Amino acid sequence: MKVIGSTAILFVSLLCGLNMVCLKKRNIDEIKKAILFLSQMRTSLEFSLKSPQELFEDIKLRDDFFVRDRSLELLNMGFSIEEAFDLSIKEDKFLDKNEKVLLNSLFEFFGIFDRDTQEKRFNLLIAEFGDVLHKKEEELIKREHLYPVFAVSVGVGIIIILI
Repeated sequence: MKVIGSTAILFVSLLCGLNMVCLKKRNIDEIKKAILFLSQMRTSLEFSLKSPQELFEDIKLRDDFFVRDRSLELLNMGFSIEEAFDLSIKEDKFLDKNEKVLLNSLFEFFGIFDRDTQEKRFNLLIAEFGDVLHKKEEELIKREHLYPVFAVSVGVGIIIILI
């Protein structure tokens, strides 16, 4: 019975470690989607005669943008673009708090300044996300094998305490 319990504890701890790695990878994927979204918005702004608000509303028509179903649902319910985007980003489980703040800073300049200034701000925001992405990828490379080992070590400690 002790062997089965010990094996179960080790298995669960290994799964917890692997889950931590998966969460880090998912965070990196979300950052990449945010960079893609910002790049596409910048390009659309650069080559379109539409206002920034119209460009953002075009997201409803395109599947490749970084917007949650929740954001589209809120837009259809009558929320403003800023509110819908802000609420959908707050509900995101895979972005860190700092990344959410960065992404929400889009509306500090979106539609307020002239196109050149907005493009420069988009470039700055994309560069900041690029730096965050680089740091997260380096961290994942360094710690990818550490998380499962740490979790299994905790499992072994629990087994020792219980025995």
